[in-house]
Amino acid sequence: QGHIPGSAGILLESEGKKLFYTGDTNANETRLLTPAEYPDEADILVMESTYGNRIHPDRSKVEKDFLEEVSATVERGGHVLVPAFAIGRAQEMLLILKDLGYQVYLDGMAKKASQMMLRHPEFLKDADNLLEAVNDAIFVEGRRHRREILKQEPAVIVTTAGMLAGGPVLDYLGRLHKDANSSILLTGYQVDDTNGRLLIDGGYVIDEETNARFDVLMETRQYDFSAHSDQHDLIELAKKLNPEHVVLVHGDEASADALAGKLSGFKVHVPSVGEKISFD
Repeated sequence: QGHIPGSAGILLESEGKKLFYTGDTNANETRLLTPAEYPDEADILVMESTYGNRIHPDRSKVEKDFLEEVSATVERGGHVLVPAFAIGRAQEMLLILKDLGYQVYLDGMAKKASQMMLRHPEFLKDADNLLEAVNDAIFVEGRRHRREILKQEPAVIVTTAGMLAGGPVLDYLGRLHKDANSSILLTGYQVDDTNGRLLIDGGYVIDEETNARFDVLMETRQYDFSAHSDQHDLIELAKKLNPEHVVLVHGDEASADALAGKLSGFKVHVPSVGEKISFD
C-alpha cells in the first residue's frame, strides 16, 4: 500500500457489499516504493487520517533541501546524524543519499531490516537500486565502532530510532551534542513526549537509560519524508471509491475532524475508541 514494504489494504466482500480498509497508505511514489493500489469502488471505506489536516510539501524540494544541508554540514567538518525508522524510512534515506558521494554508515535495527527487504524484492520498486545503496553503506558494529567513526573524516550516519526514543542515536548524541559543526536531520513526524519533540521544542534530549540530559548545540532540521497520504490524497481516494460510508481511523482528533469536514457527500464517521458502528 505504498507505506512500507509489505504494507497492505484489506478488501472484504460479502452479500454484494464491499468494505475497503486502507491500513497505513501512501498514494505517492517514493524512492523505495511504488504508489498504493486501490479497488475501483467500495460501499464502506475505512480510511486512515494521520495527515487529514495537512498537505505534504513537494517531495523533490524536500529532498533537495535535505541534501543541501547534508553537504553543508560535511563541508564545514561536521558529522550528519540522520535518525530514521528502521523499516522504510532508513532505506529511503539510503536511496536519497546514494549518489551524493559521502560515506554513509547504517546503524541499529535498520541493518537487519534492510537485509530482510532485499530477500523480498517483489515488495520494492527497484531492489537492485536498494542493494547498491545498502552495499555502499558501512554497517556499524557496536559502540567502539561508533567512537572510531566520529574520530574520522565527516560522515553521514543513518540510525534508529526515528523519534530519538532509545537506540544508537542516543549514543551518537551523547558524543556529538556539543558540536555546532555537526547536524541532526529529523526525517519525519515527532510525537509529543518523545525525545524528537523535546529536541524541536526545547533543544535537548534525555537518555532514558542514564537519565542524562543532552543540550544539543548541533544544527537541527526537520524534513517531511512522510510515508502517509495527506489530506488531498485521502479526499481523492474517497472520491475514487465513492463509498456511502467513510470511517476515519488512525489519526488524532484534530486530524480526523479536519478531514471529516472536507468529505462532503459521504456519511462520515469518526469513532471513539471502543465505539461500535452499524451500517444499514
